[in-house]
Amino acid sequence: MKMKYRQAMEWLYLACVVLSGAALVAITLIIPAGVFMRYVMNNPMAWPEPAAVIMMVMFSFLGGAAVNTRITAEATPLHLGKTTHVWQTMIRNEAGKLCAVVTQTQLVLDAPA
Repeated sequence: MKMKYRQAMEWLYLACVVLSGAALVAITLIIPAGVFMRYVMNNPMAWPEPAAVIMMVMFSFLGGAAVNTRITAEATPLHLGKTTHVWQTMIRNEAGKLCAVVTQTQLVLDAPA
């Protein structure tokens, strides 16, 4: 049983490393494409920046998890306004060492009628 658990953890570790690396590669391709379309082609795309932000969050979380240890994440609201919320997430390993800090701004929309 212990060997199967160890093997599953190795596969999970490898998956985190591969997905984290893929997100980093995608970011390095998406941002220049967005800049090229905006300033050279004069036809900006709406999705490159939000996609890069989502991938950066994924890269941070999966990269922190790839240290092959237990991690904890604690989210703290920095601003809870009517139209926007700002949250900061602190990711720490088992020893309490800070692995990543993610700050995100979320738009609050009214529920459709």
